[in-house]
Amino acid sequence: MNLVFTKASSIDAQALAALRMTAMQPSLEVIGRFDPKRAQKRFFDTFQPLHTWLIKDNNALVGFYALLEQDDHLYLDHLYVQPNQQGKGIGSAVIHRVLVRSQQLNLPVKVGALKESAANDFYRAKGFVLTHSEQWDNYYQYSPVAPSSITLALTNPKSPTNVGAVMRAAGCFQASKVLYTGNRFDIAAKFQTDTKKVSSRIALEKVDSFFDDVPPEVKVVCVDLVEGAIPLMDFEHPPHAIYVFGPEDSSISQEDISQADAVVYIPTIGCLNLAATVNVLLYDRLAKNTQVDRSNELIIRSRDRNNKTRVV
Repeated sequence: MNLVFTKASSIDAQALAALRMTAMQPSLEVIGRFDPKRAQKRFFDTFQPLHTWLIKDNNALVGFYALLEQDDHLYLDHLYVQPNQQGKGIGSAVIHRVLVRSQQLNLPVKVGALKESAANDFYRAKGFVLTHSEQWDNYYQYSPVAPSSITLALTNPKSPTNVGAVMRAAGCFQASKVLYTGNRFDIAAKFQTDTKKVSSRIALEKVDSFFDDVPPEVKVVCVDLVEGAIPLMDFEHPPHAIYVFGPEDSSISQEDISQADAVVYIPTIGCLNLAATVNVLLYDRLAKNTQVDRSNELIIRSRDRNNKTRVV
């Protein structure tokens, strides 16, 4: 499928009302409440195009959803998919977008579902929790996970090229800052591969130790080829982490290894260079994050401006 999400307009009202009625009919008939005129009037009375998104696949309307942003929560007012398009992951794609927005605003998401609807199992599977029930509907809420933080810590790096590549990775994977120790890297050096000018947005700070004044909620994770370390694919990343990497021509000290909350390694044949290790580590963290933005909008925002290609 090639889903495209576009904002609705007032001229879409009739088509969306018909789609909603078709999608709701089986559940309403079970409880003896299917009334086409009432369903249509209720939709027209509450339709808000500015908060409604059309879902299209190859330019065909397959569903829509409406997300209302209140001061203290988001409300998923509508989520309907054409019956012959259900079970294809469209609803999951919508929920992913909604939860990403919830995470961005740090607001819970509320939603209602007919008691006899399969939507109840769907929302529970997506992490929504039942808050209360009324005569015909169940009401659920999803609470966003607290924002995470990532700090990259480079032990006595020597190559501006490597540090520049680490800075670019920090920007791509949304690390908060980069720390480094030692005197071999000149902080004034030109970031030879920092082509995105990440150093203007993410702090690069020289410190004496990575272990001074670490908040209790932050875990220090050393990344090196160390006996007894955890293979990266088996590691569960903490929400808040300082990832410590060794220098290009040596290893992390035993003293730092002993102080760390965890030690992980990437099971390669031979060792990766510093920048490659940072990228692999950060990608592993990203791949294990169920709330990461997977939308076409992210691709459009992130790609080179000359890149207009698409899968057809």
